[in-house]
Amino acid sequence: MRIEFERSGGFAGMRLSGFVNTGELTAAQALSLQEAVDAAQFWDLPCEISGDQRGADRFQYVVTVEAADRQHTVRVDESAMPEALGALVQAVTRLAGRRT
Repeated sequence: MRIEFERSGGFAGMRLSGFVNTGELTAAQALSLQEAVDAAQFWDLPCEISGDQRGADRFQYVVTVEAADRQHTVRVDESAMPEALGALVQAVTRLAGRRT
């Protein structure tokens, strides 16, 4: 499974992106990410999740998960981020080879 994320916006407008390929992780790390994907019910999330609190200083996220024969991308505003999806993004951020 491969998980990519991108965070844009925010006060300084900086972009942060990264990815994780679970085939390159320990078994425990890969399992933890799989559990985070499942907890977020990622495959059932809509492609766009918009909040009602817009602002130039808010972050926007794009998260893509590729696994076996399927791929799904979710774009979400910081103010509308489901808690479980936020936990997935945090986990990927910690494990990813990050680049800005």
